[in-house]
Amino acid sequence: MSIGYDKRGRRRDWSKEYARDQSSDKAKADRAARNTARRQAIKKYGKAALAGKDVSHNSLLSKAKNPSKVGWKIESSSRNRAKDNAKTHKK
Repeated sequence: MSIGYDKRGRRRDWSKEYARDQSSDKAKADRAARNTARRQAIKKYGKAALAGKDVSHNSLLSKAKNPSKVGWKIESSSRNRAKDNAKTHKK
């Protein structure tokens, strides 16, 4: 059991959150697709060009039939993380 406190001082159970959110086969495949996209972007553009930026996917990985074939783009981390994906993508 891995219990700790986050930056805001809230008590968190990290192992419980991992089991709930990140341990499924689908979540692992999506994470692998994100990691692969970042590595490909670094190989193509260089690490310095991606400093402070995120490699985001053109469509939601959760809606993709094959996560490895979803296109990606480079954008600032603040813009990528500010998106409300539930509203911007069709269900």
